[in-house]
Amino acid sequence: MPRSSLPHRVRPRRARQRDVLRRPASGAAATVAGVLGGLLVAVSPVAASTTAAAPVDATCTLTPIQDRTRVSDATVQQLVDASVTAAAAMDVVQSVAVLDRDDGHLIASSGAHRLVNAESMVKLYTAAYYLAQAGGRPDADLLAQLEALITMSDSQVQIDLWQPDIIETVVDRYGLSDSTNGPSSGPNSWGSDRVSAQDLAQFLAAAAADPEVGPWLMDWMSRTEPEGADTFDQRFGLNAVAGDHGSKQGWSDPEWTPYNLHSAGWTGDWWVAVLQTSPTASTATMRSTSTCLAQSLSGGQRRSAAATGSTGAAEPDLDDRLVAELDDAVRAVQRLLTLVGETGTAAPTSATG
Repeated sequence: MPRSSLPHRVRPRRARQRDVLRRPASGAAATVAGVLGGLLVAVSPVAASTTAAAPVDATCTLTPIQDRTRVSDATVQQLVDASVTAAAAMDVVQSVAVLDRDDGHLIASSGAHRLVNAESMVKLYTAAYYLAQAGGRPDADLLAQLEALITMSDSQVQIDLWQPDIIETVVDRYGLSDSTNGPSSGPNSWGSDRVSAQDLAQFLAAAAADPEVGPWLMDWMSRTEPEGADTFDQRFGLNAVAGDHGSKQGWSDPEWTPYNLHSAGWTGDWWVAVLQTSPTASTATMRSTSTCLAQSLSGGQRRSAAATGSTGAAEPDLDDRLVAELDDAVRAVQRLLTLVGETGTAAPTSATG
């Protein structure tokens, strides 16, 4: 795959709507796409998940953020520090990075550049690699594979699609600094590739704004299934919060030590990566520490532009029912585009911010 010419920087998440469908349509398809574009021109490409959140863990002692209109970066850092300390008391090492979804700047971190085994987090890179290779228009078979790779964390797909240059290509495309192949990287050992919380949060911020990758990847992450392809319960961390969120989960094989349990995704305001490793803690304990931090970060309302220092107007949250209806309309139009003779597969557009 040729190296991308995209700038090596974290770009704002708000891609222009006209960038989502890059190939000109014609005839009836053009008419339908034009009407749809007019309806969605002002909305963001990040989908809102409707997955029910897991109940707040009764053992969580963190003070959740209730009003994000007033929270400072320092307050978020204090919450992250408290989470790391609480996890350490249970022999869980947390690596955390929190980035602003509006401008990509680092809000808070702890051990953010610490390298850990990637587990299934590397599947994010695989999806981005193939979406970019296809110019944002994968064929139906590849599309089904990549969707299963993200929503169900299907490891057989990862084995089938593994390539030695995936991580290097993604690092170059998005200007990452830490991620690398493992010492014996291969189609059956990709879980030992190395990533950091900083790289994963930065990747999400940049990939969301990438017109060839973001519309697909963000949609899939917003629809992470309750169970993985191997029946592992994925309802923890960023997949256990209410409201606007998306996630990708990762976990070790049961016999692996030290055990790893990872979650990365977004809440209403932030890109978040919570990577965890422990030689002794149970899976239940690690699920609890990950979920505690994610739910504590996700409480309250969306911050206004004034609170973040932006000069732009504050963006109101869309009603969840309207979001769902618009997403359904988008998918219906995509099916219509196929019926009227479009070739290739159109990327999903999304109706929420």
